[in-house]
Amino acid sequence: MKHIILLFIAGFISGKVSAQRIQICSAKDSLPVPFSTLIAKNSFITLGKTANDKGVIEFTGSEDDSSSYTIIAQAVGFDRYTKVVTGIELNHMRKIYLLPSKLNLSEVVITAQYAPTPVDQSVQKMQVIDKEKIQQMGSANMRDVLSNQLNVRLQQDNILGAGMSLQGISGENVKILMDGVPMIGRLNGNIDLSQINVNNVERVEFIEGPLSVQYGTNALAGTINIITKNSSKKKVTLGATTYYESIGTYNVNADANFHYKKHNLQLSGGRNYFDGWNPADAPFYFPQPHIADSTRYKQWKPKEQYFANLAYQYTIKNLNLGFKSAYFTEKIINRGYPRAPYSETSFDDYYYTTRIDNSIFLNGKIAKNWTVNTLSAYNYYNRVKKTVFKDLTTLDETLSGNSSDQDTSRFTLLMSRASFIHTKDSAKLNYEIGYDVNYESALGKRIDKQLQYMGDYAGFATLEYKPVSKLVIKPGVRYAYNTVYKTPLVPSLNLKWAMNDHHTVRASYARGF
Repeated sequence: MKHIILLFIAGFISGKVSAQRIQICSAKDSLPVPFSTLIAKNSFITLGKTANDKGVIEFTGSEDDSSSYTIIAQAVGFDRYTKVVTGIELNHMRKIYLLPSKLNLSEVVITAQYAPTPVDQSVQKMQVIDKEKIQQMGSANMRDVLSNQLNVRLQQDNILGAGMSLQGISGENVKILMDGVPMIGRLNGNIDLSQINVNNVERVEFIEGPLSVQYGTNALAGTINIITKNSSKKKVTLGATTYYESIGTYNVNADANFHYKKHNLQLSGGRNYFDGWNPADAPFYFPQPHIADSTRYKQWKPKEQYFANLAYQYTIKNLNLGFKSAYFTEKIINRGYPRAPYSETSFDDYYYTTRIDNSIFLNGKIAKNWTVNTLSAYNYYNRVKKTVFKDLTTLDETLSGNSSDQDTSRFTLLMSRASFIHTKDSAKLNYEIGYDVNYESALGKRIDKQLQYMGDYAGFATLEYKPVSKLVIKPGVRYAYNTVYKTPLVPSLNLKWAMNDHHTVRASYARGF
């Protein structure tokens, strides 16, 4: 291919040369991809360049080059771009767009990990549901998010809400965390997934298999850690979304983020409204005045939710200090059938739920090979059932005189958790030690003496041993003192064997009660 080289030389001698600038960008958002590489080659010559921090590559070529080149552009986290062009076409290129790879190396998980870890390298079997997928599904709450998740079975009770089972094990053994804080308020053993809004959720880390050493015995089937948005590099970010569904769903929420130097403040809130539904309703249904006949009864109960969130974070060198607060309230209306013989009265039920969650966290590096994660929280859950006798003529309501028609359930949780992790990339042995303290109260008619308290004080430790690069052995143990019942020693063992680039074997064992 001597004539190509001579052509380049002739081009330079004759002055027919061109200064070329090509910018490599992401096809996802059109942003530049810094330090990406571009290679132009044929059977005789190879030209290679690295982009600057703005994704721009500069080189000089001949305007008369009609020979064929194979263009290869690549960057970490993106699929390789390959195209065959002539030298003339290459000289007229201005931008090349790279598609993000299906396995984005920047996607990491933190739940039960010693450090932020790529999903494919985690010891436990983990899945990540990111905010993009949540938005694509049009999800308003965690019930919608998990509706298409493998090994998850959802149950819907129109009064108690949406429950779940994982791998055939009931929801009592599925730990649900919000930024690492256990959620309280289980009814019939389940957290109502429809009460967990995802308007400010960054991602959901879904772990199949036991984590009873790290999070307690009710994490035997798996753990779901719902991680909310933490910070943004932009000084001010504002957003709002609305959602409408023809069955009578009207949702709206808004959020704001403020970033200044080491400070970050986030605010969000919204309202979800559902007008109820019957199988006989028209496909496109618009709310109508409620009339005093049998249509006032709804198989799917009308529901109204309000929620608000506040998050503040301050960065101190390698440490992050922050505070999060969330408020949620829900009202469910169960309108009864008009009573015989004149259909002028009915019994209606109202269910009021209030959640208040507050947490303080500190995490980051405290020494070269040491990381600390601390978390303290106070959670409040209150659910009130009220039954009224309603006059459908005057719309007057009178509280039912039957004491069993009225009920209040209240739960609180005061918790503190900390772990100290020693990690070194070149070390075969890394480890974690920590404590987990939970003090709970429960109030209700079905509680012995109507009010009970329970303290659970636990210490735990885990090891990560890598005898060879492709094998990870992770044993752990947890011991707890409980003020109500005796607790056994809880052991666990996790194994991961990366057989090759395409096959990985994972195994988990743990004990619970």
